[in-house]
Parts: sequence; C-alpha cells; structure tokens
Amino acid sequence: MINPKIENIYVDKKLESKEICKKYIAKFPTAKLIIVTPKEKDEILEKVSRTKNNILITEAKGDIFKPCPGTDESHICCQYWVINQVWNCPLNCTYCILQYYLKSPMIITYINYEKIKTEITKKLNSEPKRFFRIGTGELGDSLVYDNLNRSAEKFIKYFVNKNNAIFELKTKSDNVDHLLKKKHNGKVVISWSLNPPEIIMNEEPLSAKLKERLAAVKKVQNAGYKLGFHFDPIIYYDNWKKGYSYLIKELFKVAKPENITWISMGSLRFPPETKDKITDKFPKTKIVYSEMFRGKDNKLRYFKPLRIEMYKYIYSLLCKYGSEDLFVYFCMEDKEVWQEVMGFSPENNGHLDFLFAKYLYNKFPKMNIPKPIFDSYQNFITE
Repeated sequence: MINPKIENIYVDKKLESKEICKKYIAKFPTAKLIIVTPKEKDEILEKVSRTKNNILITEAKGDIFKPCPGTDESHICCQYWVINQVWNCPLNCTYCILQYYLKSPMIITYINYEKIKTEITKKLNSEPKRFFRIGTGELGDSLVYDNLNRSAEKFIKYFVNKNNAIFELKTKSDNVDHLLKKKHNGKVVISWSLNPPEIIMNEEPLSAKLKERLAAVKKVQNAGYKLGFHFDPIIYYDNWKKGYSYLIKELFKVAKPENITWISMGSLRFPPETKDKITDKFPKTKIVYSEMFRGKDNKLRYFKPLRIEMYKYIYSLLCKYGSEDLFVYFCMEDKEVWQEVMGFSPENNGHLDFLFAKYLYNKFPKMNIPKPIFDSYQNFITE
C-alpha cells in the first residue's frame, strides 16, 4: 500500500496530550501540528484545503453507531450495523462515493471510545435474541491508519465476550500486523474489498496490490481471525472474465472456505450527479463510459442482464474454486437478481438478516450465538 502524505494534523485542544496524537506526529514528522478550539474546528471543516492530506483528531457529539443506510425497499438490504468512528479515506479510489458524499475531505478520527461502546451496548442489550453484524468501514477504510489509531483493538476487546454480535473490519490495505497477536475469541472478521489487478492499478492505485492483500489474508487467517470478502464494486471492462477468474483462483490459494463468514457481490453504481465529478477528478478513468441506466434507487447501474451475467460468472467461480457452502449475498440488488443468480430470493430485509444468523450459527457453533428464530427477525427494530 502507498502511504498517503499528511500535511496537517489538527487536534482538538482537550485531546492534545493523548497518546494517539504523539503516534501521528511520529508517523508524519513533516506534518504541521495545529491545536484547535471547538469554534476553530468547525471553521476548519468548512475551509480546509480540498485534499485528503489533513487529519482531524476529535470527539464525536452525535451518534456513531447506526444501521447501514442501504437503499430503498426496492432492493434487499442485509441490516448491517456500522460504527462511523473514522470519516473519509485517503486511498482515493476513482469510484468512491465518499469523495462526493462527505462535505469535508479531511480524515476525521473520533476517539471517545467509551461513548461509542455505550451506544453499542444499549442496542445489543435491547435485542438480546438478535445476532448483530457490526463493523467499521462504511465512511472510511477500517485499517489504513489503524496502527496509529489503535481503534480496532479497542473494539476487538469489547466484542470478545459478546455472544449476540460479530465485529467486522473492512479494508483495501495490508495494515494488519498490529492485530495478529490480539485475543479475539473468534468474534472478529477481517474482510477485504477485492478486484482484479488491472482494476486495482487503474481505479484503486493507492490501495494495497492484490498480492499484498492476499498476503495479509494469510496472516490474519493464521492468527485465527475469520475472513470476509467483498466483490464490490464489480466493474465491467473488456477482459473482465479473465480478470475475475484470475482473482478468484488466487484468492482460494490462500483463503480457506471453512474460515469465511460471508462474501458480498455488488456492481458499480453511483448517483448521476457524480459522473462529471469523477471524470473531472480522474480524467483517465473509463468506468463512467459503460452503458448505464438510472435504477429504482436513482443510482446509475449497468443494465440488469449484464449485472446478472457478471454475477452468475463470479458466483460460479466462487463455488468452483472455493465451496458451494459459502454464504454469498448481494449488496443493493432486487429480488429478480437474487432469483436469477442464486435460484432464490430472501423475502425481505429481515429474512436476509435471519439467513446470516442461521448460517453463522450452524457453521461456527463455538461462537455461542443465540439460536435464530425466523419470526423474531421479522420484528427486530432496525433504527
């Protein structure tokens, strides 16, 4: 992985003595340290340079633990829960919605962990019969700066004894060495977003290369962590079949199916208004020139027949080189796509949530999760 350059490290005045600040300064000795008051912090978020070379270390005021926003009812969503402890990502992938969705390009790290853990505990205690899948990585890569933040190990320690939850760290990095000796009790999934090498080179150039990611997969697998993989976004290009075939063959030379919790698939999608922003910022990218249409969720997508063709091909490779017993699901797809590719479709979001819990309950009995009951998953509160 290419280490991003940091120009300025902004620190909330009341946090300047914290160890995390010293770690960032040691990691980026040429960066300028700027101590800010609450008023100055708000001004900085509005005026800071439009780059991701700035970091703000602060505390969150609002809720950090929330249900994944997903999409509208026209698509099946998995009722995942997210910890938005880090905002924004320095990897600058061409297709990343964060660079157009988040108002400030700064990397923001919230370090009031006790507040965050209190939010999670309240939710877990309110629905003890439900099994929660919880993770970081929605608004920023989970591990790019984690050797400095050390937030993952705080959450890992928290989830060790939680029977009705599993914790996921999502990344495109290979920054895992600091986690290899942590006690996780089988309650932690480290997952990677994956694409063929040519897509990584052209669309994800600051992220870890495929070989680097797979080397990290091997490390965490040997350390007893569970694995997850996200083929999202799947990108259409001239040699896509060859590229994804190579990717999946290489993946299962390393990853053992018995250690894999889940694998997601989702095709390239983005709001129409971001198309011009992508071409302006990344003039060499070709991802916006495929034929796309506006879906029910108002995002541009490949035509459904093409999406189904790609999903079927990739799914067949996962079964061939991995296992037919893998839990593979779609992110933001409708029932027709599920039916065409998998031969079935979840009835609704609650049904998919139940299927996750049932699969993990049967595959990993040592996790001691509550036995999932279908009717219960239709009535859980998702807000």
